[in-house]
Amino acid sequence: MKKQSRKPRPTPKGSPVYSYTSQCCNAPATKPPCQYLGSKSKEAATQGLGTFRCTACHKVCTCKRTKIALDKAPDVAVE
Repeated sequence: MKKQSRKPRPTPKGSPVYSYTSQCCNAPATKPPCQYLGSKSKEAATQGLGTFRCTACHKVCTCKRTKIALDKAPDVAVE
């Protein structure tokens, strides 16, 4: 009798829980993407994503975090 092997199942990514708003322009704030995406270097594990930037003026900003209601959460496309 063969042993059944367990195959890893992909976990679905949920929608974002918090939205970040810049205090300078009251616009949504984002973080830059990881520059080491896809590489297996040690720098990728130790490198942070940096600070939030305002989408209106593109300056480094402080943010106010608000929780998104689950019924109002935007749909996120999973690639």
